[in-house]
Amino acid sequence: MKKKNIKWLAILPLTIAAVPLVALSCKKEDPKLTEAKNNAIKVIETIPGLSAEKKAEIKKQIQAIKTEEDVKGLISKLLKIAQ
Repeated sequence: MKKKNIKWLAILPLTIAAVPLVALSCKKEDPKLTEAKNNAIKVIETIPGLSAEKKAEIKKQIQAIKTEEDVKGLISKLLKIAQ
């Protein structure tokens, strides 16, 4: 009779428990980055020369940014353009 290989059964519970934890940890965003993005959106709303379409486009760009420094750089560029 052939010996069955059941080593994968020992690893299965660990894998099932680990996958959701890894997925949850990937979705977390830095609170400072979230706050910077929210502040940038508030600044955009106060700029009088921008059309609604341009504001929506800039908001999409802000949501795609991954670092706080990039958000600050975008805000400074927009404020220079508005002046």
